[in-house]
Amino acid sequence: MKLLFNSLRFRLTLLISLMIILPMLITLSLVGFQGTSILQKEATEKLSLQATALANNVNLWDKEHIRLMQNLSIQPEIVSMKAKKQKPVLEKTARVYTNIYLFSTIGLNGLNVARSDNEKLKDYHDRPYFIEAVAGKDIVRQVLIGRTTGRPSVVFSSPIRNDQGTIIGVAMLSTDLAVVTERLKAVRLGQTGAAFVIDAQGKVLAHPEAKYAAELKDFRAHPTVGALLSGQPGAFTFTDNHNVTWLSHSMALENGWGIIVQQQKQEIGENVRFFWRFATLVVLIVSSVVSLLTWIIATHLVRPLEKLTQAA
Repeated sequence: MKLLFNSLRFRLTLLISLMIILPMLITLSLVGFQGTSILQKEATEKLSLQATALANNVNLWDKEHIRLMQNLSIQPEIVSMKAKKQKPVLEKTARVYTNIYLFSTIGLNGLNVARSDNEKLKDYHDRPYFIEAVAGKDIVRQVLIGRTTGRPSVVFSSPIRNDQGTIIGVAMLSTDLAVVTERLKAVRLGQTGAAFVIDAQGKVLAHPEAKYAAELKDFRAHPTVGALLSGQPGAFTFTDNHNVTWLSHSMALENGWGIIVQQQKQEIGENVRFFWRFATLVVLIVSSVVSLLTWIIATHLVRPLEKLTQAA
């Protein structure tokens, strides 16, 4: 070992390698920390962008139904509050909007006046969407188990007013939640992430795991959902019962619903870990190549000196 260290060839190789490798390591460290910061920021922004995209989709869907309800409630046949005039309009509208299984009108007593299907007339006096519409709320939304289908549904309702502006009834439409889930396109992010929609009570309306929406799963205990419902949307980090850390982003919509996007921090950080593994591999390869080339060059430079020394 002492002979190797005293070797001019070894010392020259070591000196040149250090002159090249040390600056490279310092530069790589600075770039690495900067790159890590950028990758982490991009991961957070990706969650925000996904939430925004889903929010835009939900808003578009919501506005379509609002326009439909507003147009339907002012039709002269609907305002007449006569079943014989209302039913043809409701049936025609149902044929156009096939994703909506029921259009209906309700009298002030809560009983059906007319329906777009052939089901018997029903009593809706206890439904919040009827009570709020009769009270004067222009657009009411409610997620519930439909009395017609027995499945989770989303109901929109709007008051019917006469020429004097007096409320004389309620118009409503019902769409199956499975159709809503398909339309809103709740998506999965990577292996662990998901983007989903909740209503104002924290019940799941759309989720990549269809079972959650099918049973109107109550997500109020979810940390991000709880923060959103308490008026604190935005970026959020939490650890679940399995000690797994999640990054999430929530967004409140004008209709009272909310968007949640979440993904495990470990999966999000995979790009960062890949970056450092790649950088370490590059350093090892470059160091090896530099050392080898330096040794070869040093050998060619030192050999003539060694021969002169031996000759002397």
